[in-house]
Amino acid sequence: MRVAEGYAAVLRQQFTDCKTRPKEYCEECFELSVAAQTPPLPPEAENPLVFDASTSDPSQTALLVMLWHEGRRVDDLEISYLEEHPPIASLSINSLLHEDAD
Repeated sequence: MRVAEGYAAVLRQQFTDCKTRPKEYCEECFELSVAAQTPPLPPEAENPLVFDASTSDPSQTALLVMLWHEGRRVDDLEISYLEEHPPIASLSINSLLHEDAD
């Protein structure tokens, strides 16, 4: 996973030992509870953090993984897609997108 330097270590720590709850409307997206003692995201973290994603299925296009956060701790993972919802296990994160990106 190629993730912006300032986020990789923090996200790894936040996802370690987190508790997940499935979304009622989606089998692949989920809510998270992150331990309070984990390091927070940097103050400048956009909400949501939006990542470009891909899958080995060429028919899947315009995939995004969005990490919503409150109090600088991730609390929701959402997959945005066109067509059929890809299984989360099939996704690869390519890069962190920014609002000011071209």
